[in-house]
Amino acid sequence: MKSRLIYTLVTLFACCDAWLTKLTTTSPNLHETRRMAAFMSGEFSKSSLTPSSASTSATAVSSSLPLQAAFQNTSSPILLYDGVCHFCNAGVHFCLDHSSDKSLRFCSLQSETGKALLIRSGRQPDDYSSMVLCYPNGVAYVESEAVLRVAGLLDELPILVRWTAALLRVLLPSVLRDPLYHFVSERRHEFMGTDDGPSCRLDVDESRFVWDPEEEAVES
Repeated sequence: MKSRLIYTLVTLFACCDAWLTKLTTTSPNLHETRRMAAFMSGEFSKSSLTPSSASTSATAVSSSLPLQAAFQNTSSPILLYDGVCHFCNAGVHFCLDHSSDKSLRFCSLQSETGKALLIRSGRQPDDYSSMVLCYPNGVAYVESEAVLRVAGLLDELPILVRWTAALLRVLLPSVLRDPLYHFVSERRHEFMGTDDGPSCRLDVDESRFVWDPEEEAVES
């Protein structure tokens, strides 16, 4: 009887969490909608960016193309990661091994598309201090919130692991979670080192990684 009650409560929580996640990622507020429209149209002003600056605005003007391409013909979120960090690349490999093609895509923070998504998320284009989980409508999550939401998107992980991540996200406030994230983030290069560029895996479908205009220009 107790086990059935626990199962019912956990199932109810999972359904509520899925509904709330869908609500927050499909219904951005008016400010986010206007900012998204500005980026897509290539029309920017200082007031449309956070933080606002002339240099950031100039960078944003050139970023409308990669933003359009990033979510073209797909609604799957994009995880921005430090492309020269071995620790971060290992995390991406783990995600690739435990997620389907449509649940999550990846993009280096150092790429032009990554910088454009950083600006759209209200961050500086050279801020590589956190992974960023970006949705098509402009909603973005960082730090421990991004980690736990990514865990929930890994559809090939055991469901108990995904439920645990959802519980931690709801029951443990970010003020308690983020210090641990900062501790690891600030020392990630010491843990596993860095490289000149993102690592690659020949067994991975290229569609899992977001197209970048800078890389295409080099190849052509």
